[in-house]
Amino acid sequence: MNKFLRVDKEEWGKMSKQDVVNILRKYLEEEKATSYRKMISEESFSSPSWAEQQSFLLGDLKRIERLLNFLPDKGN
Repeated sequence: MNKFLRVDKEEWGKMSKQDVVNILRKYLEEEKATSYRKMISEESFSSPSWAEQQSFLLGDLKRIERLLNFLPDKGN
C-alpha cells in the first residue's frame, strides 16, 4: 500500500473531505508519474512486447487522468 494511504482509522475520522481529496490527488499524481517513468524506461523499449506494454500504460494513464478530473479542485 502506498505511504499516502496509511492513516489510522481515528485520523481518518478527524480529516475533512478536502484532506481526503488531497491525499487521493497526491496518490494519483504519484501513480501517474510512475506510469510515465515505466513508459520511457530503457527496459521497456527493449522488451519484445513493447507495444502491448505501451498500450496498457496509456490506458492506465487515461484511467488516472479521469479520476483526477473527477476529484474536486481545492477551490470547490
